[in-house]
Amino acid sequence: MQQIVQNDLLSWFDSDRKRLEEFRRRLVYWFGKQGVRTREECEDLAQKAFLRVMEKLDREPEISAIAPEQYISGVAKNVLKESRKRMKLPTTTPDPETIPDPDTDGVLEKLERERERKCLEKCLQNLKPDERELVELYAQSDSHYTAALSKKFGGTANALRIRIFRTIREKLRPCVENCLNF
Repeated sequence: MQQIVQNDLLSWFDSDRKRLEEFRRRLVYWFGKQGVRTREECEDLAQKAFLRVMEKLDREPEISAIAPEQYISGVAKNVLKESRKRMKLPTTTPDPETIPDPDTDGVLEKLERERERKCLEKCLQNLKPDERELVELYAQSDSHYTAALSKKFGGTANALRIRIFRTIREKLRPCVENCLNF
């Protein structure tokens, strides 16, 4: 029966073992950032979250309609809360110097940067064409080039900066943050 549940979990990830393993690694890293002291404890908590989800999938198959990363992340947050109560872990994020790094080869960091890049590209595509062009040109140019951009798009350099930063603040940043929240 456990094998069937594992297959259900894998099928929930569209039979993509790499995606499942990548998410497991990110979850281990997330536990480390939350103040869990050792890599082993991080892996134990991640395993506990996956086991709970597998049991729940067995009892309630309808949860497979939810995005797996989103659902497992919610379970992981609950597992962390419970472990903090039991182990008396700190409720605040510790100094980054003391966080155990479960990713010794920098693989997770590369994957995270790639994920951020994909989210940014996706969110840029959601902008109106003129907003997208403006943000992309501004990001590629030096600040002294803003005057030339203002001539192309009309208005003063300051008005253009305000327009760019408003687009970033109100549209691009929330979209990227939503995309990155797992």
